[in-house]
Amino acid sequence: MSYQSPIQLQKHECNAEYSLSVLGENRGSVFLEKSRIFIVQDDIFLTHHHKTYRLHEYHFHIPSEHTTNKKYDAEVHYVFTSRMTPNVIPYNICNGHCMKDEMIVIGVFIQQIMSTLVSSPSADMFPVHVPERYFEYDGTLTVGSDVPVRWIIGKYPIHYDISLIPLAKPAQPLQSLDHQIVLYANRLLDKPKE
Repeated sequence: MSYQSPIQLQKHECNAEYSLSVLGENRGSVFLEKSRIFIVQDDIFLTHHHKTYRLHEYHFHIPSEHTTNKKYDAEVHYVFTSRMTPNVIPYNICNGHCMKDEMIVIGVFIQQIMSTLVSSPSADMFPVHVPERYFEYDGTLTVGSDVPVRWIIGKYPIHYDISLIPLAKPAQPLQSLDHQIVLYANRLLDKPKE
């Protein structure tokens, strides 16, 4: 089975335990214009089911790659790997062949509310958004490779008041669901702490 991404997320098989937390702030990312990715300079860590991952880069797609009942204006992908060392060559520079670590990508839909152009984006414009309700499934990178990825896609969009057109990559076409199980997690399912 190929488990290709992106896919349409209209239904879910069952509920999953909410297990996301992110520690750290995005203050010093560097935008690479040729590849249209932001290389993260700060220590930002994701904990998911008691495992820790480090944020290495993020990038935008126009329009959204995944869909729910609609396609959104854009989608941001935060690429986390189990490798903790900084300054790792990003997967899209080496075409996905130089990283053998576990990879989680958090995808968040974006709804544009204005189209102000920004000539030089700063990292603090793009804080890392952790969805409170999300779909989760196993797939691959959307660059056409077979690198396995655990996808976490927020159910609801965030809003930006700047134009992402100069910063974003084009979206890849939707792939057919290939027996993938799509889970759904909701922070409201968390048990109260005692």
